Amino acid sequence: MLDKTLTFPEDPEELRSFTARLLAEVKAQAILIESEERSCMAGSIRPVDGLK
Repeated sequence: MLDKTLTFPEDPEELRSFTARLLAEVKAQAILIESEERSCMAGSIRPVDGLK
């Protein structure tokens, strides 16, 4: 998890900026995880008999 304690900005504009960066990071990680899951699933699908 986190190595240090984070403090949130007091200024509302700084807080908005912080949450926007945090949301972007979470979305990027979700996309990466989804991509990894797809690649794992693609490798585990067996071909159907008669199809190449």
